[in-house]
Amino acid sequence: MHFQKKPGERYIKDDLYLEDSVTFLIYRINNALTHNFRSDLGPIKISNQEWSVLSSLKSRGGRSTISELSVCTTIKQPVISRIITEMQENGLVQKSQNKNDLRITEVKLSGKGNKLFDSILPIATRQRENALANINEGDIDHLRQTLKKIQHNLGVKSLANRYSQ
Repeated sequence: MHFQKKPGERYIKDDLYLEDSVTFLIYRINNALTHNFRSDLGPIKISNQEWSVLSSLKSRGGRSTISELSVCTTIKQPVISRIITEMQENGLVQKSQNKNDLRITEVKLSGKGNKLFDSILPIATRQRENALANINEGDIDHLRQTLKKIQHNLGVKSLANRYSQ
């Protein structure tokens, strides 16, 4: 198959071969990480989205708002609201209205949610270590910076920029 370059279009040689396409590689890596993580969880019943919420809450000191969690997890606000309601019903989080602004729903990690996070963290850590095995720190830092540039190119604001405005 022959691809025709349009005027002003940047040609990326790897786009001709799916297995070398950067975007396809990112997609495949994400799928593999998700599959491996799910497999390693074994009997622990938690969705990837719930894990994202637990991780985001933990990284924010155990509390956040639904709006902030939506940004952190990249889960749309109506969906994250439903997930958090289910997590509250399962005793993993507690929800409350902000006393100064009733439009804001605050979410707090419960003791049960903390215990679940602590039981899953070693699995997630092992997954990350396996994925980055045999890659030196310099390459990992370079990859991180490159991924942040891709994120920026796609119009996704970094979390640091999002909350410093």
